[in-house]
Amino acid sequence: MSGTELRRFATLNDPAYNRIEVIVEKKGDQLCFSHGWMELNKLYDLKYGAAVTLINVKPSRFVIQIKDRFGEEIEYPKYDQPMLLR
Repeated sequence: MSGTELRRFATLNDPAYNRIEVIVEKKGDQLCFSHGWMELNKLYDLKYGAAVTLINVKPSRFVIQIKDRFGEEIEYPKYDQPMLLR
């Protein structure tokens, strides 16, 4: 994602159609997610060694895939309400 495409908010979508909104910040030449990223940790109860893969499908939308420390994809809980910051 280039600097011209950087948007303040990004939406993370999982295979269960949950939506988590995070704030995107640019620090130097890196992009970081904040404000909402810790909710992702709580939502999926991530443990040590878990891996989160982010696939950029649009400038402000990512599909996420989460694997546990053994490389197995987790079961995604289903929530009725999206986790939005706005």
